[in-house]
Amino acid sequence: MEAPSSPPDRVVKRRNKKGSACTYCRQLKFKCDAAERFPLPCSRCANSKSGRRCTIDPSFRRTANKQRLDSLEKELQQVREELRQKQVSPSTHTTSPSVLDPAPVEHNAGIANGTPDNLDAAVHSQQDISTELVHGVELLPNVVLSLIEEFYARLHSHFPILPDQPTFLSRYNFNKLLLWTVLAIASRESSQHSALYSSLVDPVRRLAGDLYASQSRSFETVQALLLLCVWPFPFQQTINDPSPMYIALASQIAYQLGLHRPGFRADFTENNLPQADPGELARKKVWYGCCIVNQFVTAKLGTPATIKPGHAVLSELAQGTLSVVPEPLISQLHLAYLANKAQTALGDDDYSQSGIMPNCLTAVRAFEAEAAQLRERFKHKWGTETQLLYLSHLQHLYSFALDASSMRGDVSQVDVEIDLLYAKAYDVALQSCRAAAAATGSNNCWPVFVKYSVMYGLLFAIPLANIEPLGSSQRKQLIDAIRDGLVVMRSWSMYEKDHFSRVSGHIDWLLHKLEDADRGRALSTVTISGNSTTEAANGGKKKRLKFSVKSRMATNIMYETIWTAKYGAKAEEQARSNIFPTPTVSQALPASQLEIPALNGTLDNFVFTDGWENSGFLDIFADWQSLVGGT
Repeated sequence: MEAPSSPPDRVVKRRNKKGSACTYCRQLKFKCDAAERFPLPCSRCANSKSGRRCTIDPSFRRTANKQRLDSLEKELQQVREELRQKQVSPSTHTTSPSVLDPAPVEHNAGIANGTPDNLDAAVHSQQDISTELVHGVELLPNVVLSLIEEFYARLHSHFPILPDQPTFLSRYNFNKLLLWTVLAIASRESSQHSALYSSLVDPVRRLAGDLYASQSRSFETVQALLLLCVWPFPFQQTINDPSPMYIALASQIAYQLGLHRPGFRADFTENNLPQADPGELARKKVWYGCCIVNQFVTAKLGTPATIKPGHAVLSELAQGTLSVVPEPLISQLHLAYLANKAQTALGDDDYSQSGIMPNCLTAVRAFEAEAAQLRERFKHKWGTETQLLYLSHLQHLYSFALDASSMRGDVSQVDVEIDLLYAKAYDVALQSCRAAAAATGSNNCWPVFVKYSVMYGLLFAIPLANIEPLGSSQRKQLIDAIRDGLVVMRSWSMYEKDHFSRVSGHIDWLLHKLEDADRGRALSTVTISGNSTTEAANGGKKKRLKFSVKSRMATNIMYETIWTAKYGAKAEEQARSNIFPTPTVSQALPASQLEIPALNGTLDNFVFTDGWENSGFLDIFADWQSLVGGT
């Protein structure tokens, strides 16, 4: 440990001059907190391992880049030599069980092609980063820097709410939760430090749960909580995913900081120090991140959003192509806003007991047209992730009108329109599955709400495939596309029983049932997803979906499908064990006569879920220990 640093040398008597910075920070154009920390040295000088003196000198003038570059090159060579000595000499430092120190990594690739200012940041960031410790886990400076660089190289561009890398490095340890969140998330996909991941999960969760910490209500805490929702740690049961708690807390802190009122910051805080202001664009990006994550997290649960986009979002979206918010964040905001508006109207109707708007076909068409206009305007900017979110939005819209029970009165009047809607739903389901299957490269780094859009698409497609005629080309096309998309979804699983693994297992079970029916086999205990039938004008029967789950907004179809799989698998297991000597559903129903009745009454009381998770609901930490322990 470094001895307590002495106060900075005094060159002038007045220290409280607004904007005072030490000579070191002025030379490197870094933000400096010397005025706030007086009589202590600034944070950068205090953390320096070289014992640098913190000096404030109004007469100081920065040296020219050309002159400074020569000295920096020498310093860089010295840093590299020290790293090489550490790597070859085991006696350089002693490694204890609590110190996690993978092999040092050279970071010269980005430096060689950078500008002089980038070179300054790279060299001095290595020199200034210190050993970091949290809850018994210790990371050495070279590991900290390597993980920060990997986060920016692989993940940041998918959800860019943090500042650029040099700015982040200049204040890398300003907020402990944000720093360790970045380190943990980066370690998961790291080619060199992935072994650290499992050891960082619990410490970061404990930091996130410390509501009484001095930094727990800061701007950086909101950023950290958003990142924990966008790249969450693995979990087993949905109930043990802390993302809803994180986004609720992040949203409320954002409200308290006034992020929803960009022009009125002074109304929400008395401390307007320039050094503490991240800037207007940074504040906007974090508020938009709150709106995006809040919408997608609550939509997955089938519950209303807990945040209103408000004027700040509307004014940003109105700028269109003139917006300075980076892609894909601005496109994610567009789609989150449309989803919020549509799902509130269609799934949170104050005059409906279930919340579902009855006879919603006209409203669905209106929201569909609005989404099509958005796509036509911005499709040249959309990548695979945004396209998947768009297709998922359409599927959410269609799900409200697919349920025959939501149509009151004489549905024969709109039978042609419903047929058209089913055809559109089929096409979108096919596109979604194929787009997911075709995604290559960095899909492991996608935000989780993009991955959930793929999962929703697979679960949305299964009931549609099920009501296609047995042996038809349409049915086979959709089943094949689901299979291909499932391969991608399985690749996102880290542990045998994590969420993606479990849902993949349910989808696989349902696909086997569909394929068994096509091969003419008799189906066992439970069939797949409910439907009702209506008489078409020509006298033929056309199948319609009818959901037993009715109050979970656009996820009614998702929970209907997944719970059918869980119920069916359990019923088969019980039948094999002779727990039920006389099954309540025929086990020898010929596939050619297959009608797929809704699970009337079965899903209403949720009895079939009891005991399915091998134990009662676990707390978040126990869920994680059970997951990594493989129990």
